[in-house]
Amino acid sequence: WRTAIVKDMKRKFCYVALDLDEEMQKYESSSEMERAYELPDGQFITVGNERFRTPEPLFHPSWIGLSAQGISNAVDDSIRRCPKE
Repeated sequence: WRTAIVKDMKRKFCYVALDLDEEMQKYESSSEMERAYELPDGQFITVGNERFRTPEPLFHPSWIGLSAQGISNAVDDSIRRCPKE
């Protein structure tokens, strides 16, 4: 059931920031961007900049200790390897 809760939160709240620094500033200057999530037991938790920080390792794997390239670079490399027509 925990996995279902996390998936629901991710689906409802997460997004990829177009400008990471700008999003961080928005969250530092205001709490308007925060969202409340009700857990099955009735308690509420507040989700803040986790909303856009959660997907960031897809683009910057080093943030979580991985040496792999980010998804944007992987896609770019794959496209460049395709034969030109």
